[in-house]
Amino acid sequence: MAQMTDLPGEDGRTLRLVQAEAGDKPEALAAALAIPAIGAVVVLADGADIAGGNNDADAVLLPRLVQLVGRGLVRAAREAGALCIARGGANGLVSLLGRAVADTDRAPPLLGVAPAGQVAMPGAPRDGDAERQALTPGLTHLVLTPGADWGAELRAKIDLAQALADGKPVMMVVIGGGAGTAAEVLHAVRRGWPVLVVKGSGGAADQLASQWRARKADGDDPVIAEILADGNLTCITLGANVGEAVETMARQVLRQSGGESVLRQAWRRFAAIDQAAIVQQGDFKKSQKRILLLGVVAVLLAIVYSLLTDEFIKTHAGWQLLRTALNGVLILVPIASSVLIAASNRFKPGKRWVLLRSSAESIKREMFLYRLRAEGYDADDTREKNLSKAVEDITRRLARTEANTTALPAYTGPIPPPNAASAQDDGLRFLGTDQYVRMRLEDQLSFYRRKSVLMEAQFRQWQMAALLAGAAGTLLAALGGAAVIWIALSAAIGAACITYLSFQQTETNLVSYNQTATDLDNILSWWTALEPEEQALPEHIKSLAEHTEKVLADELNGWAQNMTDALEKLRGAQAPKDGAGAPAPPAAAPPLPLPMPDPDVKLLEAPEPPPDGSDKKPE
Repeated sequence: MAQMTDLPGEDGRTLRLVQAEAGDKPEALAAALAIPAIGAVVVLADGADIAGGNNDADAVLLPRLVQLVGRGLVRAAREAGALCIARGGANGLVSLLGRAVADTDRAPPLLGVAPAGQVAMPGAPRDGDAERQALTPGLTHLVLTPGADWGAELRAKIDLAQALADGKPVMMVVIGGGAGTAAEVLHAVRRGWPVLVVKGSGGAADQLASQWRARKADGDDPVIAEILADGNLTCITLGANVGEAVETMARQVLRQSGGESVLRQAWRRFAAIDQAAIVQQGDFKKSQKRILLLGVVAVLLAIVYSLLTDEFIKTHAGWQLLRTALNGVLILVPIASSVLIAASNRFKPGKRWVLLRSSAESIKREMFLYRLRAEGYDADDTREKNLSKAVEDITRRLARTEANTTALPAYTGPIPPPNAASAQDDGLRFLGTDQYVRMRLEDQLSFYRRKSVLMEAQFRQWQMAALLAGAAGTLLAALGGAAVIWIALSAAIGAACITYLSFQQTETNLVSYNQTATDLDNILSWWTALEPEEQALPEHIKSLAEHTEKVLADELNGWAQNMTDALEKLRGAQAPKDGAGAPAPPAAAPPLPLPMPDPDVKLLEAPEPPPDGSDKKPE
């Protein structure tokens, strides 16, 4: 059981000490520390087996490091409300961090993690052990882990950072470092944390930066190879222009700690357009359903009115009021239908839906290519610029369409938006090929398979309803006599069912979904059949991304074109039709209104968009 003690620190502040024992859970240690209001967590990597760290820094490098840590890292951590975590011993770079924290007003909390056998507590006798390190200055919290050697605390440090973050952003900063730094970075990579590497700070940071630039691990080092393959690494350079490096450090820490970034902006643009598309989709479908319903109701009321003849009223005087009311309703129903049709034609929610959805999925496609670091997004210094340019192009094209009169909401929700990505995807980290296959290819494959099953059931239900309506009409014709008048109602119901399937594009979408699922399944089979070394080849990674995104883009473009064609057909079907033998009311019996299409819907000229993971075309 972890033991907690508050001790007076050497700088006058209280130091909360938690003595961990074997078997203590990270969550229990986090609770014992009781650090309030953590906005993010910044972990400083350090080579635990190199006690000296950056002690060899020369007279040129040391002042640069002091500025980088003090004005860059600590300032940004304070603004982000971040907790800093480092090793608890005072040697090397950690001492620079500790002094910067101790000298800063409103400094961020600083947690040190160290093996119990390697640090000397304030006021405690050294017991002749001169190798024990003094505590890092500026510490507000300290966790002592079981073990006598540096390195024993590494796993506890990483697990504790994850537990303290509790869903908040976590990042690792690599400045200098020794041989053990790579192992610590690997732990961060496996947890999906972004890693900021400072080139020019010496030691492990320079080695990692050079291998990252070359995209190849020296000597095929398996640890570095995994970091390069799966890591979300960003490199900044500490050179003669120290001020620029300091500002870059601050911006990167703020971004990775939940601040602004191009990727976050892209997600918000996607979410705003996506929400607007969902609203337009809902308006379009509601208007079409209401028009169909009014058409069926009009036929029903016309039949009822025709049955209320003068002879019937003479023998049933109480029905005169109903006949009078129906007379007024039969005038109002066509007017209401005309208003709905005119409103649909004026505001064109169907057209706006198609344009907005295409733009939203275009942005999502670019974000996935960015996160995969696919072609066009493979260079660190141009990656964010290219994503920004792609999103700008897509939104500019959208602004030149009729969708520019649609108000886009200000999105302030979570990133990624709900149902916009796989449940395991945080939407922000870079993706390795295995993660891309799982969170993009397999996720979309599952979506299409699931939607195909639901769509088939829907198609069967509406087709059966139309068949039953037709069968009822045949039966009524066979019965003859007074039953014949109801044939018009059965015909109206059957026509409404077929029209509903038409503007929903259920059958066409079902075929398209099945084809897309088959294509994605084939891509997954091809990728799975490759040997591990073949999967690592750049040309195969490029093919994976290109073919997956092309299949998804083709499906969405086909859907948009099919929706355009369906709307044109619905406009042609809008012409008035007779009541199929129904007796005419006092005024002409209203025709069966059909949904008013938007005939001039055109595909958005944008990069081919992939479909959404769940809300692309809600059925």
